[in-house]
Amino acid sequence: MNIFVIIYLCIVISAFLLTIKDFDCFACTPKEIYECNNINMFGAVLIFVVAFLLNPILFILKFLWWIFHVGRDGG
Repeated sequence: MNIFVIIYLCIVISAFLLTIKDFDCFACTPKEIYECNNINMFGAVLIFVVAFLLNPILFILKFLWWIFHVGRDGG
């Protein structure tokens, strides 16, 4: 079990480091994934779940960024 956790953490950290440069233009909700790609809503939700499992750090940071910008013009 410990090896699985270590491998998962390595994957999460690697995925985060590879996607942090695209922080502003990363589609992070099923609605955004649906609008940016030519897939149906079920596919968008499935991609969202897989992406969240592989890169939870980015989604947490994106949520915190959204919380800190609520109510701002243009944000």
